[in-house]
Amino acid sequence: MSQVALPVKNPAPMAPPAEQRNPVDLTAVAAEKVKEIRAAENIEEGFGLRLRVVGGGCSGFTYDLYFDQKTPMDKIYNSHGVELVVDQMSLQYLRGTEVDYV
Repeated sequence: MSQVALPVKNPAPMAPPAEQRNPVDLTAVAAEKVKEIRAAENIEEGFGLRLRVVGGGCSGFTYDLYFDQKTPMDKIYNSHGVELVVDQMSLQYLRGTEVDYV
């Protein structure tokens, strides 16, 4: 039985393991829009983009996105150069969310 050596291509880079990915993320397009808004509104660098879930009456939840200061109770994540600020309660509902801008 003869063996044939085939050329090996470098595999495509794999996505980081789930435990290394952010539980909430922005797409690159959304991150650029956030940076544009931050610059246009002169938002201080100490403020991150807060993602928050709020009870919303009979229709369930509402979702807030706004610039806010961090608190010791917040989880902080970086997505495409944008600091995301999420409180513990909201994180349980937002886990796996990716925010896009269209």
